[in-house]
Amino acid sequence: MKISVVIPTYNRPVLFARTMYSFWRQHRMGIEFETLVSIDDDQAYIDKTLQVLHLYISKGMDIKYFLTGQYKKEKGWSVETYPLNVGIKRAAGDIIMINSGEVMSVTSTVDEHACRHRILKNKAIISTVWGLSDEGQKSIDNYDWKEDLGAILKDGKNIKLQYTGDRRQRPLHFQMSISRDVLHKMRGLDERYYGWYGGEANADVDFANRLTRMGLEFVFDSDIVAIHQWHPKYEYKGPRFNTRRGKIMTNENLNKSPIRNLDIEWGAYPR
Repeated sequence: MKISVVIPTYNRPVLFARTMYSFWRQHRMGIEFETLVSIDDDQAYIDKTLQVLHLYISKGMDIKYFLTGQYKKEKGWSVETYPLNVGIKRAAGDIIMINSGEVMSVTSTVDEHACRHRILKNKAIISTVWGLSDEGQKSIDNYDWKEDLGAILKDGKNIKLQYTGDRRQRPLHFQMSISRDVLHKMRGLDERYYGWYGGEANADVDFANRLTRMGLEFVFDSDIVAIHQWHPKYEYKGPRFNTRRGKIMTNENLNKSPIRNLDIEWGAYPR
């Protein structure tokens, strides 16, 4: 079973470098996987992000990258829908792990996700993702995290909240894995969701609704652990496409999201 890790990143080369290090640790352990990175950076950040990628390519990682920012036409962060779709469409793995560009793997997440899919069929596996506090983010380099990423979590003061896991059972996008066949059948994420992403009434919920309608169950795994690094919120000022704010995934709004994009094949942007 081959696994592909799809990572979109936007204007966060320092955070992205830590994310890539956490995956390189797994590569160094002999875990095989391909990495597909969508660089949605503004022009001022692209070179720094490419430096990070070329470092890990030189270390032997199987990395393909795509410059998706050129299609944004100065609109800003495209809420990961288009960047994720670019990676999803090109991924060769049987299983695709979606991983935000600022999410560091604490455990051997790639191998653990692959193992779960060998046993659990027709599931979406979701890691337990912890968010750093502002203070934890500032002091992260005070820890020997390169050899023990779990050290960041051992001091409870660094934890701000839990994005996904036992206490927050929402199917958010931070680190989850799904069959490639399922993602291709539903034609990826709906790219009309632009400029607003997260766990309320928007692209995350639409994505979860469509997976549910396809018969997928969500498995929140407390043994697979990752860390979301804090970053500034990039606000898009243009028009937004989203469901009614404040609605989360319930039986009431389950049927409002189509199985696939209504009028576009893999979104509106060129591939």
